[in-house]
Amino acid sequence: MPTKIDWCDTVWNPVWGCLHNCPFCYARRFAGRFYRTVARKNNLSLEETEKLRLFQPVFLPANYSRKFGKREKIIFVNSMSDPTFWKQEWIEKVFERIVREKDRFFLFLTKSPSAYRKFPAPLPSNVWLGVSATDTVSLIERAKELFGRYDTLPTWNLFVSLEPIHEDIVTPETVPFLEKFGWVIVGPETGSLRKKLRESYLQNLKKWVSSLKDFCSRSGIPLFTKEACVSYGVKLHQEFPLWR
Repeated sequence: MPTKIDWCDTVWNPVWGCLHNCPFCYARRFAGRFYRTVARKNNLSLEETEKLRLFQPVFLPANYSRKFGKREKIIFVNSMSDPTFWKQEWIEKVFERIVREKDRFFLFLTKSPSAYRKFPAPLPSNVWLGVSATDTVSLIERAKELFGRYDTLPTWNLFVSLEPIHEDIVTPETVPFLEKFGWVIVGPETGSLRKKLRESYLQNLKKWVSSLKDFCSRSGIPLFTKEACVSYGVKLHQEFPLWR
């Protein structure tokens, strides 16, 4: 399906719903608007429809089975969920499809990298695992959790999404972790929350992104700045891993 997420070609959401309860979650708002349509399309029961309304995790058969277009090569699997809350049977079913789609790349993203312990090992070569973080503390915490599970994997299939970035991420404490990722994505605060930001955020964002750009350039890591950065006066730098 079409997406405004500019670092992928399409999103594929075989599951909707998340229990993190983040206060500014776009996916929860989106589900609140369209859950009835999605429930009808997927022939959900009344119980499942109510779960969808409450943004509790639900498997969506029609979403799962949809065909990918010829140009849909980079697929973000869970823009409407977090695999932390997926049932094991859902994971197994999703990977059955991924293994068949060898000419595409499937990207997962989570706030809780321990979720990846439920994934099959070894991973299919067309799977990328991502962690999201907003500051130094969350980056170190989640990177440790990720690398504790996948310490033997090559860096080409691990990425980090620093969105929304809240501070300068490149510090002596974080560099050893950042160097292990094969791709870095960065984005600013957006939506209604942006209106509440102080002028200092607008000024600092340029410095934070510039710091990341210098680090990634030195380390040979592709950096992708999201288009939302432009409204903050940040010049886009949109690099992809080699599979792009």
